[in-house]
Amino acid sequence: MGRCELIYKLVTTNHLNTEERIELGHLQVSRDEIVEVIREILTKTRYFPPDARPWEEGQPVYEGSILECLNGHYRVHQQTAGVHGDVLVGATSRDYCSLDRAIQSFIKTEFANDIDGIPIL
Repeated sequence: MGRCELIYKLVTTNHLNTEERIELGHLQVSRDEIVEVIREILTKTRYFPPDARPWEEGQPVYEGSILECLNGHYRVHQQTAGVHGDVLVGATSRDYCSLDRAIQSFIKTEFANDIDGIPIL
């Protein structure tokens, strides 16, 4: 697996195993590499992560940040689940006019300074 594929896996699963970390080489990723993955996925789906959705009653809560593409603007949701994962106990949303700003906000809230212990530069 090449670097691009490893970064894609890291960004979409929040995990690399030991062999993949060794294959990645220098254990760091740039914000630009992360942005590229998120942009690529958003050309195919309305949400990032692609399997995450804002909570609806009766559905399990996706806990964490969700980037949603709307008509001409973007929304970053932050959700917190209750003990059993099926009740939303906290949620915030923020709208952005720029996809770049929305992605940067998502990275800051979801990953902060690293993904699975791999530093973001």
